[in-house]
Amino acid sequence: MSQFEDITLLECNRKSSIQNDTNDTDYSLFTNRMGDVVQLEVGDTVELKSAFVNKRGCANPQSLEFKGNSIGAKSKYLQTEIINELVMDFNLTAKLQTNPNDPFDDANSPVNTNATMSGLAFRQITNTEIERDLRDNVLNLETNFYKNTNGEGYFHLPRRHIRDTTSPGPAVNPFFPNAESVWNRPDMDLDTPIKSGMAYSVKYLQTKGLHSGTTRYDPDYSEAYGGQEGIMTYDYTFNRNDYHNVVDNIGADGDDKLPAVILVNTKTGINPVAPTTEELNLINAGYRKIGPNLKRIKQKNDNSRYTMFEREYDWLRWPELPVVNPVTGNTPPKEPNYLDGSTYINAENWWRWPEQQGTGPLQNVPSRFKRPWFRSPAMFPYLKRSKIISVEVEKGFSSPQSVAEQLTQQFQQQDTDSPYVYKDIEPSAVNPGGYKPGDDVNPFSLAFKTKTYEAVVCSNILDNTPANYEAYYSKTEYDGLDGHQKSLEWFRGYHNIGMKRPDLYEKGTKINNCYGRIPIPAKQKTGMDPWIPESNQDILYGSFTKPNYIQNDISMDATFLNNVTNSITTGWLYNTENLEKLQDLFDTQSKYPELFFDKANSFPDNKVYMNRYENGVGDTAWGENATVDNSRFLHINRFDESNTKARADYDGTNNFNILGDDGYEAFTYETSGKTFSADHRTVPFFFKYDKTYHNRDTGGYDPLRLSYGFATKEKLADGYYYIVLHPELVNGLRPDIFRLRGGMDEFLNPANAGAGPGPPNPYKMSVWNAKEITANTCMIGWDHHFTSWGNLTLTQFTGQLQTSYDKSFTYGQDTSNGYIPDITADADGISNANREMSETYLGANNVACVYDGVSGKFGFEYLHMPEYVGNDFDSGSTDFIDAKAPTTGESKPIIADAGEEVYKINKRLKRWSFCPDMAPYVNNSGKLTSDNLNTGKIRLDPTNLNLSPWVIYDSQMGVTFNFGKSAQVDIRKYNVSQEVLWNNSTLGIMGFSYNQFNPKIINATNNQQARLRYDNIRNVYNPTTNSQIVNTDSNQFNINPYGAIQYTTQLPSGLVFPITDASYWGGTLDWGYLPAITQQTSSIKIEGVNPPKEVLTPYLTIRSDLLSHTKYIGGATSGLQMPIVAVVNRINAEKDFIQLEGSDVFTVTNPIKFSSITTAICDPDGSLSLVDDGSAVIYKITKLDSLSKYDIREEWIEGLKKKK
Repeated sequence: MSQFEDITLLECNRKSSIQNDTNDTDYSLFTNRMGDVVQLEVGDTVELKSAFVNKRGCANPQSLEFKGNSIGAKSKYLQTEIINELVMDFNLTAKLQTNPNDPFDDANSPVNTNATMSGLAFRQITNTEIERDLRDNVLNLETNFYKNTNGEGYFHLPRRHIRDTTSPGPAVNPFFPNAESVWNRPDMDLDTPIKSGMAYSVKYLQTKGLHSGTTRYDPDYSEAYGGQEGIMTYDYTFNRNDYHNVVDNIGADGDDKLPAVILVNTKTGINPVAPTTEELNLINAGYRKIGPNLKRIKQKNDNSRYTMFEREYDWLRWPELPVVNPVTGNTPPKEPNYLDGSTYINAENWWRWPEQQGTGPLQNVPSRFKRPWFRSPAMFPYLKRSKIISVEVEKGFSSPQSVAEQLTQQFQQQDTDSPYVYKDIEPSAVNPGGYKPGDDVNPFSLAFKTKTYEAVVCSNILDNTPANYEAYYSKTEYDGLDGHQKSLEWFRGYHNIGMKRPDLYEKGTKINNCYGRIPIPAKQKTGMDPWIPESNQDILYGSFTKPNYIQNDISMDATFLNNVTNSITTGWLYNTENLEKLQDLFDTQSKYPELFFDKANSFPDNKVYMNRYENGVGDTAWGENATVDNSRFLHINRFDESNTKARADYDGTNNFNILGDDGYEAFTYETSGKTFSADHRTVPFFFKYDKTYHNRDTGGYDPLRLSYGFATKEKLADGYYYIVLHPELVNGLRPDIFRLRGGMDEFLNPANAGAGPGPPNPYKMSVWNAKEITANTCMIGWDHHFTSWGNLTLTQFTGQLQTSYDKSFTYGQDTSNGYIPDITADADGISNANREMSETYLGANNVACVYDGVSGKFGFEYLHMPEYVGNDFDSGSTDFIDAKAPTTGESKPIIADAGEEVYKINKRLKRWSFCPDMAPYVNNSGKLTSDNLNTGKIRLDPTNLNLSPWVIYDSQMGVTFNFGKSAQVDIRKYNVSQEVLWNNSTLGIMGFSYNQFNPKIINATNNQQARLRYDNIRNVYNPTTNSQIVNTDSNQFNINPYGAIQYTTQLPSGLVFPITDASYWGGTLDWGYLPAITQQTSSIKIEGVNPPKEVLTPYLTIRSDLLSHTKYIGGATSGLQMPIVAVVNRINAEKDFIQLEGSDVFTVTNPIKFSSITTAICDPDGSLSLVDDGSAVIYKITKLDSLSKYDIREEWIEGLKKKK
């Protein structure tokens, strides 16, 4: 009964610890001094009486915890990095002078045209794989940028130049409203200037691309022209998922609106001034008849996404001569430049290297960066713009709404130098000839920049001119006084381009170089690098590469059926490196089933994949079709190589020695008296693919067991084994591969009845000759050109011409009032500001992370820049119809909800941003008439024929986030599954799954072109967003011609109605009308599969060095080696603390002395937990004692004595 417990409480508080006096922010580990030595004896007990773990936000039942710790793995991401960059701002420009003794100096051309808007003069980039440690609160997103083909801010390639705004003649069709406007006139009309003094039948002479800027071989279906250039022999090789037929209206039906005959000499492209008798004979045979409605083959504008690429090595500014050093008298090298060893490299010595026969200062520049001579911009190397965007969640507990706001803020946060103000220099009156110190510096525009939204270099009205194009492709113009600089200015408009199928382009360009050349066999033995560094020679003429010829003869079916007997022996050696690179390309092709046979297509659209052959008994039969499951494709030339001109004499058209062509210029070479003025684009050929043997080398001897699914091998006379492909096992080789190969006969004069084969024909063209393929004359591989199968390309465009649609204003401001400067201001003081405007926006400016309180899930939205209602170019103006308007003083209202986000079907263009692909911009007005009705005049705003009808337009541009790579690892390096690592990552904690963004099969339902829908949102690759489309919108799709919604259950359809006083063609005509559907919408969300993890760990452990022996052991081996003294249940949270009252009791078995206690608050794995600085624990020490040890009475008496 005399025993009792002697209890001591020891308070250990983080704020009174040793660490509190330091900058240590590891609040979960702290040491407290006791002030005296504490001794524990055997039999004493220790327990943790109370614990208060400080974690802000822990009591919120929905809060999420991010510890900021590494999850023990690393991921790799692709990043576009700048190796070298030169930016010349106005200060540097002011130091430059003109040099009258230098014929290539800027003294000979307007100085301001040389500068880019942002001052970018040179850039070299590379795509590098960056490895980053994965942390649970950091989200790394590999980001790409794209542009939609929505009819604004771009044009498809190839294109010679923007429409000529200065020199086109009068319109062939006088009924065009504002006919002089380059917006309204069709390409055919713009390219058909009226020639005075000509015979009536040849008064209208058309040359493609003359003023419209289309290519020389822009494909169309005109009757005679098709016979001459062979379009009907290969028209079906235009993939109808990428191309469509468009009627190029140049007048209404009937000769009263248009001359009956328009003729063009398609052999020479030259318009004779005054025809002689002999010339008339040639004209009658060599020019073509074009009716009023010409059907052209054009790239689709269907809101597809084109991923942006940037030129890998590019000069954007011609060098200029700096001012002489006043001290030394030395003239510095031309600027801008960079030093390569001891040599200064600038745009001039890089640009002129080809004309100098490959000599000069570029010896250390890689071959692929050296400028090809008279070649398409497609021949230059491009890299996909890839950017790693890292966003971070605050460590600790945050509500879901706070997490979403944190990420959104970082996505939308402007860069430190944003907005960027563009500036220019206005020459002073005393120095009008160039930039000089003291000239006025003036701002002329500004741009914002965020992680996902920025201004980039693009094509523009100043660089992309006919004169600059001629300087690039014409030797005469190029050799002119300022031809070099002009040609560079045209070229820099292609600094950034967009690819519809970016991964296909990336894989394809690895199997051969841009010319279609591959390493010689001796070099292929060490791997297939299509670019071999060479000293003093370029890749096309170097000794270490060769054309990738077909190395066997290929026969031609005499009746033009498919060849189903010949295989193709390629120039690639049969080795692992080559097989794997080809396999990578063919794996990527499987993502795009639209490039293969589809039973849903029409017969003409499927013809390219089909197999019509002679069955051996005199009959034709249909064989196997080329589908995505049984075949793959490469590109093949339709013409043999012609390489007769020496390099010095080559002008871009008098040789054909590469794979494919973009048709910028007419071919002039001849072979055995035959000419070849035709489109030299490649066509696809399909060959057998068997996925059973994917990535398996079967030996290469058995065509029924194809190595890697596509190859056998053949040993040739040089002793090497080469890869053999097998088109004969699927749909064979089509007749279009042979039909034009033999060349074109000279023109026949149909005036001589019976001359030449066939009956007399007043519009007869010359005859093309078919020819088989002879070994080592025909190239195959991956065609880098813009025209090749599957390789659709565009470039962004500012959308500005010299003037507005109706010419009511020009771009610029009055310099006399001190507004925008321009060194070439007009005499009236109005400058064309679009001389400076050479950039446009790219990306999305409203990317957001959101949390849905109803579903309890996170999502990402607005990765796209949506469409808006918008205003017409002339909203707010008066008298807006035309001079025949029934009343005057009318005003066109400014639309109140113009900024409302919408999706559009049968989209109408607002005529503010010019897109060359959209011309003509038809804008008709007239009176609707019928037997019983005669309405007032209304404006009819038809849909543009170049836009795809009944297609959803809901995005202008945007970004893709490769969520799937954010925590993707090489699992062979880690002793843990991919799913476990993902679930511990930021997206895993937020409720997104690994399989959601890493589908096992990628095809048209989930690739980068697929619309995001709620039925594929859990199985998407590298996604972006688009608008939500709901079925309840459908009853608003029926709209009458006046814009009134009918709210019926009918399916929407087009309308045809008669109008009088038509402004577009005059008179009376029937007008087709598709309803302009515009529906309010919002972004779809990329939503997580699961709700977020609200608690990462169900409990915490408290460890202490107070005990010398462990009674409870847990956690990873890497954790702290102090024993656990208590377990804290996370459920006991209130406000910002998790509390514990009482724990297990530990008995001391060995004597212990201590003067301090170290406490650690840990997660279950033994690692320190993320806590705040208010944590505290109270230890309870219990000793057994006895009252017999103490004489209480004696102590009391002794105490009284002391008081006295």
